[in-house]
Amino acid sequence: MSQTKQVEILRVVVGSPGDVQTERDTLPSIINELNLWVGPLGRLRVELFRWETDAFPSFHPEGPQGLIDSRLLIQECDIFIGIFWKRFGTPVTDAKSGTEHEFNLAYQAWKQKSRPEILFYFNQKAYKPNSKEETDQWGQVLEFQRNFPKEGLWWPYKGMPQFEDLVRRHLTQIILTKIMPPGETAKKTGTRKPRPASSKLSQVKTKESNENKIGKLRLDVVDVYGKHVKGKVSIHFRNSTVRHYTVIEVGASTTLIITDLYTSPDGHYWIQVNSSSYLPVGRFVNIRSGGITDLRVTLPMNSLRVKRADFPKFELLPEPLEDVLKNSNKVLSLEGKIGKELYCALDDLRKANLLNITAKARITPLSSGNTIFSHIKELSELRANRVYAIASKELLKQISDSVSEDLFRPVSGALHIPPAGFNLAGSFKTKDYYGALQLTFFLKGDNCVVDMDIDDGMGMGHFFQSLRDNSSPRSPFDIHEVLVAYQAIDPGYLLFP
Repeated sequence: MSQTKQVEILRVVVGSPGDVQTERDTLPSIINELNLWVGPLGRLRVELFRWETDAFPSFHPEGPQGLIDSRLLIQECDIFIGIFWKRFGTPVTDAKSGTEHEFNLAYQAWKQKSRPEILFYFNQKAYKPNSKEETDQWGQVLEFQRNFPKEGLWWPYKGMPQFEDLVRRHLTQIILTKIMPPGETAKKTGTRKPRPASSKLSQVKTKESNENKIGKLRLDVVDVYGKHVKGKVSIHFRNSTVRHYTVIEVGASTTLIITDLYTSPDGHYWIQVNSSSYLPVGRFVNIRSGGITDLRVTLPMNSLRVKRADFPKFELLPEPLEDVLKNSNKVLSLEGKIGKELYCALDDLRKANLLNITAKARITPLSSGNTIFSHIKELSELRANRVYAIASKELLKQISDSVSEDLFRPVSGALHIPPAGFNLAGSFKTKDYYGALQLTFFLKGDNCVVDMDIDDGMGMGHFFQSLRDNSSPRSPFDIHEVLVAYQAIDPGYLLFP
């Protein structure tokens, strides 16, 4: 009779004031990444608990903090992550803030039973208080830091990129102590400095040679345009059948030859590629017993790391878009601006979204043979995630006719709010699995308004096998990466980390 494997749950709880919400919101993607790494081993799963997702509106004899405590169960967690920057938080019954109260619960539990592990981070980013209240809050943070328990070690960071890297590394170190026998962690993990590429190939060994490790992997790490990414990447190798885990740091501007890997039937690896400017991506690969195994990993750019977007000049826009901009003088919040003035008044996110949707709509065919964009007359509102436009009623008819030809499918438009005086007339989506264009129509007599947006679906997470949390909001820069990589649609602008 086969035995069921017992999966250990590693409970992680986060405590912090609201000024580090961005740090809190990045934790689900890091946890998801770690689970994709350890999942194939079938022995451990990491679960994140935080009040935003695990508490609910209710009453408690000890107030809101008592309700949160009953949901987070900090005394029973395995890891407590605390974060402070400039705010200490709101006082509760037995502490100067909810975060301090939660830390005290974790600290007292640790003193009694040596768990949870307590990871506490202080943001060292420059800050200048502008009021007495802000000065008092910051002063309490500094006091807490000065009086941190002598048994503990807190960790500084400056900004989000460093926070993500630190938390990922520290959680990985804790997980390794769980899945590797004592004494093997240091032996089984390691970081190698990049070796200079002699020509177009860079050869890297995973660690000391082993007669059972003769496999070779030819790896290309590229961006959505198929070009090798610049800068360092860290490549994690986790074998699914034998105990072999290693990390290589290397420049990825050329093809890499990775040697000293186990081969089939023990050649199943989970490979994870991390870069400071791109989203982490994971792949399963089976290293062949003879020859070289080829693997190409496409990294989508991390929209939070985009430092510059180069957009085309107005005169170089596609002529249909140029004409529509020249005909649009009533765009919400930009009334009176037309053509080049309107285009130049858009911020980067709205401009990127307009170019994304234009590029998609210009090549999306209708059953009549023309395209969606040919029916767009003028723009009425431009947002970072959708475009409202005045269109011909004929577009609605042609899309309805195109459903029977399997070009579109009807979907619910209930979440789309009609403009004043208009009524919902239908919503349709292209049948792409990634980067689908959704059109929602509103009618008032002969007037037709269409709400256009590109629904990423699970594109970032599934097409790229990116390890970012798929519930996080999408930037138009994310959509750009999906369009270029999956649909060979170039919106006409470039992103730079």
